[in-house]
Amino acid sequence: MLTVIIPVLNEVELLPRLLKQFAAKPEIPIIVVDGGSTDETVLKANQFQTKVLQSLKKGRSIQMNLGAQAATTEYLLFLHADVILPDNFFQVLEAFMNRKGAFANCAIQFDLAHWFLNFNAFFTRYQFNSFQFGDQGLIISKALFQKLGAYNEGRQLVEGQDLIRRAKKVAKFEKLPVKLIVSARKYKEHGVYYLQFCYLIVFLLYRLNFDDSRIQRIYSRLL
Repeated sequence: MLTVIIPVLNEVELLPRLLKQFAAKPEIPIIVVDGGSTDETVLKANQFQTKVLQSLKKGRSIQMNLGAQAATTEYLLFLHADVILPDNFFQVLEAFMNRKGAFANCAIQFDLAHWFLNFNAFFTRYQFNSFQFGDQGLIISKALFQKLGAYNEGRQLVEGQDLIRRAKKVAKFEKLPVKLIVSARKYKEHGVYYLQFCYLIVFLLYRLNFDDSRIQRIYSRLL
């Protein structure tokens, strides 16, 4: 019923950790879509029971759409490579699919103990549009995904929120009763408050309907 799609770019360190969590579920097909990694990401992915696709262009929305095109199951599960799944994740997914849910994501917690990150993560348990992003995962029926026209490939920084906003207009959105553990590596690299400031700028520019290429240029300068 389910295909897992993981977009990657130089994820040799964290991708194996996620793929190992699917070792007990060999019946679930996994598609890893590489955006041009220069490390051993593809080599590592091939050591597991995965199908590896090479995208001609990098960008999560582009890579995830490519993976979705190759999937033949009723549901699609999009995950970032740097997440850790909770122990009851598969049972929760199965219950969601058995009741024919339309689409859902998860709350998150970071792997870094910091009050501000805990504060941000707290709001991901709610359905407010402002707190829905790609690192929360996304399970969606393929029929709904196709009806929406897939991810907007013109949006590379807020592609997850963009899709959820569109999906909520035509289908019921759910929060799965689990939390994904998300890597805080970028916060460690750039600083918790500064990186959150950068994300806020990106979010505001997106809501103001700035062109994605312009948002990416501004984001790149900030970092």
